[in-house]
Amino acid sequence: MAENIPLQTKEEWKEIFTILSEISSVANNLAEKARPMFDGIRFLSDSELSRHLSVSKSTLANYRLKG
Repeated sequence: MAENIPLQTKEEWKEIFTILSEISSVANNLAEKARPMFDGIRFLSDSELSRHLSVSKSTLANYRLKG
């Protein structure tokens, strides 16, 4: 049971390639922002850690200073 797949028009192909280009741009942007892992371990940034612990960045700094 073969289905007939309609052929895309020139405008539809243009839209498809525009969307693919946008996806590529987003992927490149994410790749630039990605932080490398250290020996397979990904560490949290100050912002991420303070958000997870529900404390301010200055509180984290105090924890680091005072142990």
